[in-house]
Formats: sequence, C-alpha cells, structure tokens
Amino acid sequence: MNPEEDKEIRVEVNKVVISEGLHMLHDITERFSTWKSLVFFIAVLKGFCRFLKTGQKINKGDLLRYAELNLLKLAQQLHFGDEIQLLKKAKAISKDSRIVCLSPYLDEDDVIRVCGRLRKSVLPREVCHPSKSQISRLIVMYIHEKISHQGRHFTEGAVRNAGYWIIGSKRLVSSVIHRCVTCRKHRGQLQCQKMADLPCDRLTPGSPFTSVGVDTFGPWEIT
Repeated sequence: MNPEEDKEIRVEVNKVVISEGLHMLHDITERFSTWKSLVFFIAVLKGFCRFLKTGQKINKGDLLRYAELNLLKLAQQLHFGDEIQLLKKAKAISKDSRIVCLSPYLDEDDVIRVCGRLRKSVLPREVCHPSKSQISRLIVMYIHEKISHQGRHFTEGAVRNAGYWIIGSKRLVSSVIHRCVTCRKHRGQLQCQKMADLPCDRLTPGSPFTSVGVDTFGPWEIT
C-alpha cells in the first residue's frame, strides 16, 4: 500500500536509475568523434559541478585523469557488469565470460585489469596489467593519430602499451585504419589517367607542314 516502505520497489527504482545512466553514457559517447574531445567534455562538466558545489577549482590534469578513469569504468560496467559484481565479491567469474581467459581483477579504482606474468616487473602498472564500445574506437583513433598513422601492428602495440586491452582489437584496429582518411590517401592505389583522343588535325591527311610547323628561327652562325 505504501511504495516508499516497500524494499523491493525501491531496489527496482535504483536499478532503473543505473541502467538509464549507462545508456545515457552510450548516447553521449556516440556524439563525439575524438577521444580528446570526449574526455575534455567530461572533465569540464565535472569541474563545473564541483565548482558549484564547493566553490573550488580542480587542477586540469586531475580533471582529465578523473574523466578518463570514469569513462573506462562506466564502459566496463556497461559491458561487464556481471563480472564486476562477482570480482567485488571475490568470486570466480563465469566460464562463458569473454574475459575469463584474461584472469581479470579489480584495482583500487574498481577498474578491470588484465592479469599476467609481469607482477614483479619494474614496468608501469598500465603496461603490465592493461584495462569495447564507442569508447574503444575513440581510443584507437586517438592513439593511431598519435603514432602518425602507422599500420595495424604498430597501432595495436601502442594501444597495449598505453594500458588498454581491447577484446577483438585486431578487427577494431583494422576497421579504424580502413576508415581513416589520412591512411586512405597515403596507402591508396595510384590512379592511371586516361589519355585524351588525338585532335582531328593530326588524323586528317594533308600536305606536309599543313598542320605541323618547324621553328627555324636563329640565331644562325655564319662564316
């Protein structure tokens, strides 16, 4: 009789809010064509909300890092929500999961990272334990431009080195390079120009030098 006191109804309301937030993120990312513009938009939005709430300004670098981190977290929540809930409870994820073979784990920021054999390495954590959607495409496009439009192998290696592990990265990188206008200009096939027809003056029989002349002007050397 009283919906405010019904726990089941309140739980359902919370689920709807989370679902709407994730779908709203998907709609927002579809409106941006570059990773930098998307991160900058989220950073400005966060800084403006924080300023209205506390009256304090946040460092630009911290805002950009916050925006990038939260975009990754929301994208992972959208595609791997069940896996994240199991990892938070320290339970094994389903064998049918697409990331089960990567031995994923959650770091202190609740970001899914890939486990490997480099735990004792001196390399940065982003390289040892890297972390699909429109966000993945924007990241690949950003890194592809950053390495001056190199090929698929260089781009894929740069993505891994930047700390991102994208499922099906080979197909995604190939798709990005195929649609890249700069790459299509550089790697496109050369066009063979079709020669024009010969003029009528060169095809109509006539007396010598009627249509073709010889330049005989000097200077002439004489003795």
